[in-house]
Amino acid sequence: MADHFLNLATSQFPENREGGLMICGINWGGPEDAAALTQDVFGDSFFSDARFVAGPSPYRRNIIRWFELFGHPLAGSESEAGPFERSVVQTNWRSDQSPHVKGESAHAELVRAWGNFEFHVEQLKPRLLMFMGVNLLETLNSTECMARADRLLGPREPLRWETRPVGPGGSRHGVAVGIQACERAQIVALPHPSWPRSDDYIASFKNVVSPLIEKYKSGRGFKP
Repeated sequence: MADHFLNLATSQFPENREGGLMICGINWGGPEDAAALTQDVFGDSFFSDARFVAGPSPYRRNIIRWFELFGHPLAGSESEAGPFERSVVQTNWRSDQSPHVKGESAHAELVRAWGNFEFHVEQLKPRLLMFMGVNLLETLNSTECMARADRLLGPREPLRWETRPVGPGGSRHGVAVGIQACERAQIVALPHPSWPRSDDYIASFKNVVSPLIEKYKSGRGFKP
């Protein structure tokens, strides 16, 4: 029996089976469940399909809105969806399910779940990897994971953080966005979508994130 199985919130398409845009969060929301997977699990449609984004959690809806704020809107209907929409694949670093990750060492849990993350990257070989939570990129660059990350993604350029002023007069800075280019994938880490961030704040990173998405689309031959 395989040690790991694909655990995706999206269906498989030719465009996302290999070389796609991987959206990777921490773990799955919902009631506590750490049961090991026994088979591959897939979602019902493409990531931005409007029929499957409703529900109490704003997670997917926020990400879809962020793509629009970055200048790369995602179609919500099958008639309008194209190869770009079908190239998006959603998963999580951890395969378990819980309503939140408070009260535990998030970093230690991510290190412990490296095998699940590694399996998904090896299977799907994403060209653009979008972390939903900057702690994921921090873990990737940690002493515990650095050597394994090099084997998985190839040599990496130095990690770069982008911050924007928030609050009255820009007196302090909010959660940063992380950027790192690897031999086999471009990585961008965004704030976790379940935490409240104003559209203006997210849009302030458009000049950083949009070129990465544009380069991905161009490299895949997706027409505007």
